Amino acid sequence: MKRIVTLLLCVIAFTATLHAQEFNKGVKELVNEGEGHFEIDEFDMALKFLLQADKLQPVHPEISYLLGKTYIKIKRPDLAVKFLQIASDANYQEKTLNYELGQASHSVNKFDEAIAAYTKFKATLNEKKDKAKIDEVTRFIETCENGKELVKKPVNVKIKGFGKGINSKSGDYMPFVSADESVMIFTSRRPGSTGGLLDDHDSKYYEDIYYTERKDTVWGQVKNIGTTINTPSHDACVGISPNAQMMFVHVVNSKGKGDLFVSELKGKVWSRPKSLGPNINGTETNESGCSITPDGKILFFSSDRPGGEGGLDIWMSKKKASGEWDVAVNLGPKINTSYDEESPFIHLDAKTLYFSSKGHNSMGGFDLFDTKVDPRTGLVVAPTENLGYPINTFADETFISWSADGLRAYFSSVREGGMGEEDIYLLTRPKEEEATHVVIFRGRIKDAVSKSPVGATITVVDDETEKVVATFTANSSTGKFLFVLEPGKNYAIEVEAPKHMFHSENINIPESKGFQMITDSILLEVPKTGHKVALFNIFFEDHTSKLKLDSHYELTKIVNLLTNHKSMKIQIMGHVFTEKDVESNMKLSEERAKAVVDYLKGKGIVATRLTTKPMGNTTPLPTGVIGENTRIELEVK
Repeated sequence: MKRIVTLLLCVIAFTATLHAQEFNKGVKELVNEGEGHFEIDEFDMALKFLLQADKLQPVHPEISYLLGKTYIKIKRPDLAVKFLQIASDANYQEKTLNYELGQASHSVNKFDEAIAAYTKFKATLNEKKDKAKIDEVTRFIETCENGKELVKKPVNVKIKGFGKGINSKSGDYMPFVSADESVMIFTSRRPGSTGGLLDDHDSKYYEDIYYTERKDTVWGQVKNIGTTINTPSHDACVGISPNAQMMFVHVVNSKGKGDLFVSELKGKVWSRPKSLGPNINGTETNESGCSITPDGKILFFSSDRPGGEGGLDIWMSKKKASGEWDVAVNLGPKINTSYDEESPFIHLDAKTLYFSSKGHNSMGGFDLFDTKVDPRTGLVVAPTENLGYPINTFADETFISWSADGLRAYFSSVREGGMGEEDIYLLTRPKEEEATHVVIFRGRIKDAVSKSPVGATITVVDDETEKVVATFTANSSTGKFLFVLEPGKNYAIEVEAPKHMFHSENINIPESKGFQMITDSILLEVPKTGHKVALFNIFFEDHTSKLKLDSHYELTKIVNLLTNHKSMKIQIMGHVFTEKDVESNMKLSEERAKAVVDYLKGKGIVATRLTTKPMGNTTPLPTGVIGENTRIELEVK
């Protein structure tokens, strides 16, 4: 009798389920139409037909399941949970239902519900045949547990989308800002891309690179970067230099793998991208995001080449004297895991490295992490830490770009309230959390008479070691320059341009607890009789005329000037304000001017082109003089 009753109950349940899955008249055609569009990745059209079917026959398990899958594809997990749960409550028999319900619940931070759904799905898998899937779901359950812990202790940040001025209904992502936050470059799949073509894989527009410039606090109109970089195929910016004059572009090679190329802004036009070379790009490997140190000498990038921890890893390469990149070094297991690590971003302090990872204590997909590295050795010198919730979510958070003071970050994500797919967001931290120890020196270089921009070369020298820290070029169209200085050092800044006198400055940056921005306007003179140049980087031993070693770089500039202008004669004038009386000041200033002339003669400059003039303390010193109150001045005769 018990068996008969059980059998009857099963028959009744089966009949009820069968009846529940029957479609009303006309609904089946709508469902079939929706499924057809879904299969060819036309998710918006699929949604249109499935919603019509749901209106005619609400709470139908199959329609609800299909709607849930579609909402996952268009990145509306909140609605996906609603419809997938309807299908689950109706005991809809679809093997992947609980997997999809787990994904949707996971993405809206319903971690316990996600774990329950994942566990149910995992129980249906075969330990031998489905091992890869079991490992994947096991990892999802782990990330749910991570998420539960991270959500308990949210970080103190504000996150705000940029809105329709920058974001679109299409995917907008990979935002990179210059060190002074005056320029943002990003990638988008919006209409109007170069070629106007749709990718067969997902029926979306191919990627193009765009930029916007900020004036005061307002970001301007978004513009296409131009056809020297953008092509009818995919083009994505994966990193920029701090001065936004150099851009790294991801290019798909002939074997379908990703390579890294670089383009430079020449005036108003970006140069055609060039490969970073064989030590960065492999013919059988994928290279993606990269980031360069402020001095332009070290590159961090992601690659799935052999020798790593598994999948994409973060690697480091140093620039050789020839300008080529050296053999890359893997940053090791403190950063890299058996999962993917992607999108490195080295901060302006050249020590703090941000990156994305599916490993560590990710709460789902790629999370953003930070750590500290020694750029000389590539060794990781601090623990790797998750940036926390709500910065990280179940969705992929990749490609973050931080402001110089460390208080703002630009990143892309899929979040509730967004405009469509990936959107660009601004993260803001409280002022008291500022901990960046960097100095930005920026400004414009112009001709002293016409005030027109000059594309000069700027060399930064460590006065103590006489080593060149870095060389930069001011933009020829705007005259703008920007570079980063490390506090606690004394720098010689040398500016050179064809047909102009060189310009020198000395910047002494004391140790600092915070961020500094120095803005300067540099005017270059065309050499002519009577023109004077203050030489701030010629130093003497105290109370003597003995030249210090850290004067040689500036003195070399004078030698070069006289070598390039064969008929030029100069007068070296010495100023001294340290002695107690006028006579002593005058004597020492004469001896120091003569010491400079003797150095120049020792380098082959004919004595008849050189004269000296002691100035003592007869003229005031300009601002910018450091250390002992002394200065050498050059006058064209």
